[in-house]
Amino acid sequence: MKKIYFANAVHPNMNYDRSPRSIIREKFPKIYNLFLDYTEARPYIKIHFQLPSQTFNSLKICGEKTLDRIKKLHEKGQARFMGTYIQSLLVCVWTG
Repeated sequence: MKKIYFANAVHPNMNYDRSPRSIIREKFPKIYNLFLDYTEARPYIKIHFQLPSQTFNSLKICGEKTLDRIKKLHEKGQARFMGTYIQSLLVCVWTG
């Protein structure tokens, strides 16, 4: 059987240079949750999260349930975290 790999880069970093803090804290956890819904429904998909500190700290304030979902995927071996020095989020997805 042929394996298919793909990568999806999602860039909802939660810094305040493009949108006001209120919009980021309201909308961005919803973006993450859509992606997590898709991933949780497909246990064969593996993901890598690269969360800069500002995004991680914003999620601690307004998206604690989102962080809990990511942690559960990590505990199941479906998600891994990568360190970063830049203000961007990278989510790599692969199957197989």
